[in-house]
Parts: sequence; structure tokens; C-alpha cells
Amino acid sequence: MADMDLLIKEARQRGIRVIMDLVINHTSDRHPWFQSAKKSVTSPYHDYYVWRKEPNGLESNFGGSAWTYVPEVNQYYLHLHSKKQPEQSITKNGPLLHDLLQEMYQKTFGHYDVVTVGETWGATPKIAQLYSKEERKELSMVFQFEHINLDKQNGKRKWDLKDLDPQELHRTFSKWQIELDGCDWNSLFWNNHDLPRIISRWGDDQEYRTISGKMLAIYLHFMQGTPYIYQGEEIGMINYPVKNIDEVDDIESQRMYAERIKKRLFEGRVDPINQLEGAR
Repeated sequence: MADMDLLIKEARQRGIRVIMDLVINHTSDRHPWFQSAKKSVTSPYHDYYVWRKEPNGLESNFGGSAWTYVPEVNQYYLHLHSKKQPEQSITKNGPLLHDLLQEMYQKTFGHYDVVTVGETWGATPKIAQLYSKEERKELSMVFQFEHINLDKQNGKRKWDLKDLDPQELHRTFSKWQIELDGCDWNSLFWNNHDLPRIISRWGDDQEYRTISGKMLAIYLHFMQGTPYIYQGEEIGMINYPVKNIDEVDDIESQRMYAERIKKRLFEGRVDPINQLEGAR
């Protein structure tokens, strides 16, 4: 911690604020928690991770099964990405999450003048208050993603979209504004590194690029909360036009594209030669 204290001190003297991204939804397979968890089902860390007796059909975003067998416990552990990154069950409102956040607050960032924000997938306004009420000593505020999922088809993957219902968007934001008013605090955002640019997604990135960008900015940032502006959003950046899958340097996107090309070939709905040429 001495090195971190020095880094923060020197940065502040130069007018620089330090931002850190702490990922707690998975650990390395070499982490002491997982090393203990895979040795015995009685390990105090075993339930920190997601286990099954038999794997289901869930696949990793990097390809292949999302489950890896551990003979010592005769169980499979979940990894949505690399098998070197076992998923933890303490996330998404898991039973140990709040205890661990409070412990982390007491032993680390609680001693500093910092702002902490948690990504809380699946959180409701009431759950958000468990994370960020000041007296609970966990986090300063949370990112909630309810509004970002409104154009996703129910029961399908994030690639399967539907038209946005503006009234549903307004109801969602109103709910969060009203239920957190006076007792908690909202984080306001449209974009991040996992999402398409909001002007291309819910605006018009051609004829009405400027006016739709201003409309989306005014709609979001006139609400109560801390604004988060993703790099490029301040100049109205739109999606980069992709003409060929080779231009996409992203494992998950490439895999999705290959899967869907394969499915269409199997169903006989596309010209196999043209599609295979495009997938190379």
C-alpha cells in the first residue's frame, strides 16, 4: 500500500486523479481463494465460486464449454471467458457479496478520499441502496443497467435487439430517480466500452446526428445523479462503420458471427460460398 499511497500523492500534486478498475466477478485460477476452493468442498472459499456436478450447455465467450472439471472435488467450475478466470458466486447479489464489500471498505479504500462505483447487473433500486447507503460503508454509488437492456429481446443474447419503446425508457429512468431521491444517488450514463454508441443505437447517426446527440445528452444529464461521459461521447461519436468481420478485433463478436453464419448455412438460408468468404 505504500507504493499506492505514493502514487496517489504524487499524482495529486500534479493535478491528476487516479482511477482504478477492480474486477471482483472472477479471480485468477492461481488466486489463493480458488487454490483452496478446488481442493475440497469443505473449503471456506469453495462457495465463492460457481460449481456444478455436471456441465450444462453453456459456452464460454472464448469458445468451448464454460465449465472445467476439477477431479479433487468431482465438480465443474464456471468460467464465462478463459478457464483461467473462474467466476465467483459472490457477485450479482450473492450471499457473501455485502460482507466482503464492507470488509474491503474497512481495510482499503475506506481510509482514503475516493469515490467508488460498482457495476450492479440485475440490481433494483432497493438493492442499489444496500450497496451505496453511506451508513453501510460499501460503495459511493452504483451503475445499474436496466435502461441499457430495454432493446434486448427477452430470453435471447445481447445481439438480438428489438425497437426501443421510449415510454418504457422514461418509466425506467423515472423509477430510479424517484426511488433513490433523498436516500441514495444515481449514476448517469449512456455508453461504455461494451456498448454501441448511443447516437447510432437510439438516435440518428446520419441526417439528425447533431440534434439527436443533443437530445440524448439533455435527456440524461438533466436528471439527478453523477454524469459519466465515455470517451468520444462529448463530440457525438458514432459507431465505426464495419464492412467486414475481419475489421472487428474482438473475440466474442467474431465468435458470434461465425456461430450465426454456421447456423444459417445449416438452415440453408444463405449462400454458403458468399458467407464463408465474408467470415474469413
